[in-house]
Amino acid sequence: MLNPCTNKKYTRGSIDSVESTITIVVSSYRGYNEIRCIIYSFLCQKLSNWEMIIGHDGPDLLFAEMASEFGQYKNIRWFSTDERKNVWGYNVRNKALEMVTSEWVVNTNDDNYYVPIFTQELANGANDVELIYYDCIHNHEIPFSSNGSSYGMLTPKLQQDHIDLGQYAIKTSLLKQYRFNEDNPAADGELISKVKERKSKYINKCLFVHN
Repeated sequence: MLNPCTNKKYTRGSIDSVESTITIVVSSYRGYNEIRCIIYSFLCQKLSNWEMIIGHDGPDLLFAEMASEFGQYKNIRWFSTDERKNVWGYNVRNKALEMVTSEWVVNTNDDNYYVPIFTQELANGANDVELIYYDCIHNHEIPFSSNGSSYGMLTPKLQQDHIDLGQYAIKTSLLKQYRFNEDNPAADGELISKVKERKSKYINKCLFVHN
């Protein structure tokens, strides 16, 4: 498969091809077209210091076929849970967390995509902090409560209902202390409430679109 940005064969960058420092955890349920979008957005990153773990909530034949289709990309791992739990993808995220060995984690969904400087910006901001957060465009049929809009810029705050799940990167060691509460549909906001006092950095740039 060709890199969709360059129309050339995709190869990881020489700067960081030995080790991934950022893991992108993607939870999905039959989001076949959306998965392609987020994969392509990371294949187009300026800095290829990333790996991606894509998890599906329950067994699915088409998902397994996609994993085979993208099998040449060794920095993308795929798995399905044994059964569908339908708990907002948090069971998938917690299972993926057990697989993460990189320093940083970004949890996101299959309907998001990230600008080409995303991983570069995270790398630049990663010194002496445990949490990095940034602006996004929130495009969803349900208006986000903090800005009252179904489409528009979302400037985050470290509090529940003021930040999107894919809008922050967190140190893996910190996330493993808390994990996601699978009984709470707002578990991402609950997590932010627990870690908001940790040392953090805000990047005043729009780095992804929740689509």
